[in-house]
Amino acid sequence: LVSATPLPERLAPWYLWTCLCLASGYVGMSTGYHCRSKGFLAGGLTSLIFLLLLLSGMGVAFVWPMHELWYQWKILLPLLTGSIGGIIGVNLNS
Repeated sequence: LVSATPLPERLAPWYLWTCLCLASGYVGMSTGYHCRSKGFLAGGLTSLIFLLLLLSGMGVAFVWPMHELWYQWKILLPLLTGSIGGIIGVNLNS
């Protein structure tokens, strides 16, 4: 995306986190829609599983200390958007 468009490369981590938040929100919304109750919990847990799968794949592909990532505040943003997506998904059933 960065090499095909005039977007600056220094903002690439922010593009990644934005896409991750959008994907977590969609996964949470889909889970909330199918659960039909407790959307905050269902969306948050589903986005946590999604995030753990992505991070474990990154840990296998790249050798770097993953424990340092958990101290960043940015790890909570996809969990929050997944939970909000779960709430929206439950309310789509009405």
